[in-house]
This record gives sequence, C-alpha cells and structure tokens, in this order.
Amino acid sequence: MKKLSTITTVLLIGSVFCYISIFSGGCAQIGMPVGGPRDTIPPNLVQATPPNFSTNFKSNKISLLFDEYIQLDNPLKNVIVSPLPKKNPFIDFKLKTVTVKLFDTLKPNTTYSLQFGNTIKDLNEGNPLGNFDYVFSTGKSIDSLILEGDVFVAETGSVDTTLTILLHADLTDSAVAKHRPDYITRPDRKGHFVFKFLHPGDYHIFAVKDEGGQFMYTSPLQLFAFYDSIVKPALTENAPIELYAFQAEKEAPKKSKPKAGEPLKFGSSLSGGIQDLLSPLFLSFNYPVEIDTSKIELTDTLYKKLPGTTISLDSTKQLVTVQHAWAGGEKYNLIIDTVAARDSLGKGLSKNDTLRFTVKNESEYGTIKLTFKNLEKYSSPLLQLVNDKGDVQTFSISGNVFEKKLIQPGTYHIQILEDTNHNGKWDTGNYYEKLQPEKVHRITETISIRANWDNERDVVL
Repeated sequence: MKKLSTITTVLLIGSVFCYISIFSGGCAQIGMPVGGPRDTIPPNLVQATPPNFSTNFKSNKISLLFDEYIQLDNPLKNVIVSPLPKKNPFIDFKLKTVTVKLFDTLKPNTTYSLQFGNTIKDLNEGNPLGNFDYVFSTGKSIDSLILEGDVFVAETGSVDTTLTILLHADLTDSAVAKHRPDYITRPDRKGHFVFKFLHPGDYHIFAVKDEGGQFMYTSPLQLFAFYDSIVKPALTENAPIELYAFQAEKEAPKKSKPKAGEPLKFGSSLSGGIQDLLSPLFLSFNYPVEIDTSKIELTDTLYKKLPGTTISLDSTKQLVTVQHAWAGGEKYNLIIDTVAARDSLGKGLSKNDTLRFTVKNESEYGTIKLTFKNLEKYSSPLLQLVNDKGDVQTFSISGNVFEKKLIQPGTYHIQILEDTNHNGKWDTGNYYEKLQPEKVHRITETISIRANWDNERDVVL
C-alpha cells in the first residue's frame, strides 16, 4: 500500500512539472526552428493579360499575376509610360496581382511601354523586380530602337537624379516650352539614361527639372539641358550623348524689410576671433543698408588706422567686405561707428562696436602639389577645389604640375573647369541663343590637406 502511494505521488509530481513546462515554454515544448536564410528572391511574373509584347493591342486593362504577394512603391511617380500619355493610367495591386487601367485613347501603329523599374516588390522583404517592362503595340510590330546617354550638372560635374530626360519628335525650338514630350526617362545614380522601344525618326533631346509634372522648360530658373544636334535612335549603341544641365538665371536673394522697433544688427565671418589669412572679413546685416566707409576703420592694436584697406557693399546691400593684406599672426581691430550703416528707415547701430581679431599663421595652412595625366583632353582647363561646404576655389593651370601654398586644411573634391571664354570663372548657357554652359568635370577621388604639410597627389583624368 505504501509503495502504491509512492508511485502515485511520483506520477502526480511529474504531471505537475509537465504542466508547468508546457505552459511556461520550457524545454519540453516542441516548436518550429527559428532563423534561416533571408528571402532575397524578387517576385516572378506568372501571367500577363493581355500577354507581354502583344501586337494589335485593343484592351484598356492589363493584369499582371505574380508568384507571391506584392507591393508597389509609388507607381504614380516611378512608373514611366511611353509615349507620354495625356492622362496617367491607374495602377493598383491586390494580393499577387497588379492591375493597370488605361484612360488615354491609344494611337494606331504605336508601341507603348510601361517601365516599372523597381516599383514592384515582394510584400515581406521588399525585394524589387528590377527593370520590369510591360510592352505592347497597337500595330503589327514592336518598335525596338534605343537611345542612351549621360546627364550632368554643368556647374559642378555632379549627378542630379531628379532631372527628367525629354525626347521630342517636334523639332521646332519652341516645342520644349509649349508641348509635352513624346517620351521621357530618368537618369540613374551615375547620370546614365536609356530610352527603350522607340519609333524610328529624328528627335530633339533635353533634360529638365520639373516639379509640376508638365515636363516643359518654362523658366530660366529651371535646371535645363539641351543637345546641339538631332538624335536618332538605333538598334544597339548610338553616338555618345552628353547633356550638361544649367540654370540660365539664378534666383535673386530675397531682401528683408526693416521693421519699426527692431534694431539694426550685424554678424561677422570671424570664427572665435580668428580671421582667415586668405579671405576678406565680411560683415552681414539683418536688413539692407547704406554705409559710410569713413565710419569703419581697420587699426592695429594701438588703434592706429591702417592704410590699404578697401571697404565695399555688395548688390544685396546686406554684405560688407573688408579687404586688407593681412599679416599672419598679427592682431587687428575693426572699429564700427553707430552711423556707419543705416537701414531704409534711417536706423543706425545701437552702439559703437569694436571687433578684435587675430589672423592665422602661414603654418596653419598646407601646400598642395598635383601632377595631372591626360590634362590635354580638356580645352582651357582651370583647377577647382571644392570643400565640404561647397565653397569653390579656382586656380589657373600652366602645365601638368600644379603647386600652391597656403591651402586651408580640409577635404576637397578636385574638378576641372573648361574655361572656354577665358574669364577665369564658370559661365552658364542659354538655350535660345544656342549657347552651351561651360563644363565642369569632377574627379571621383578627393584629397585631404593637412596643415604645415606638403600634400602631393597624381591625378589621372
């Protein structure tokens, strides 16, 4: 009887532990293993209705069925329809199916393409179905010609992926300003673009930054590019097309209007009381002013006025430039009288002010030596160094070796400006005068300048 009681007790205790183990997720619980390789496979098209690359197309609805659940990444923005429709199609998805509803009347004997790019992705991991195109023709055959090239921002040599490339069959000069193009495409991260499924013919090609979706050149403030010659699509490669985008005019800075009761103030370009040896001293006012240069004096530490100082006001009337042949390591005072500047309400500064500062020593700058290879490929080249803030320094180049002392320490992009009019600066273009902008070619590598150091680099162009 005692033995039976012991066995019963053991069984009872075992049952309790089993119960606890099951409900507390203990080691006795059986489950599916976690982890495993990440899904990297994009969706696969199972069926298209009507079939992809159909001819004699007459439908106004397209259905694309995939092998897994999908999602769309902003199809209104990312899907390119060619030729460009008057009304964009409606593109939607549900579960594994993408549906396209066409609202435009289709032209006869015309090849159409819906270029999805990376818009279609799987639902779980977001793997894109790269560069997927749905193509059909209302005629008996599919146009298969292509046209490709590269587009850059002329002033910086950089790439702007927000540009749209336009192709016009209308060859009149005003077409780009009055009509939407026949075809559009967009550049990739390297500035390369491709038009596909084009109809044979002559075209004008442009690039434009168009926030409104009109795909037209309507303002000289727009970033814009044009090609000098007529272009022709081909079956494979075409002659190299390079577009250089420019702004014909820069937007004028907005001027602040003084308000009654608000004081006239200014700031300076000094950094912690230190002045750059190579640059002027700048005073920036909060409102446009008129200045009396006799009331601004540059002195030494004994308040003796220094000759050879030039003081000027820029076109915005908010920036005053103080130029002087600074001596490295020397201390200066800039004395500004209350009546040195007045705004349009007649207000001057609230008090006299004195800026005390020290100029950097030459040892705080570096020396640069660049040896160029293939410099002869550029016409009238100038060297440009661009710091992280986008400030540009431009230097003439007399040969394949460039040496310069007193370079501000920092990391610089290296650029070559083709100064075709020999005025020492970059100049914009003008479409209606058929004037291309000057070109800037950015070198991919950068150079770091260290203070009190000879910094040398070979540059292959």
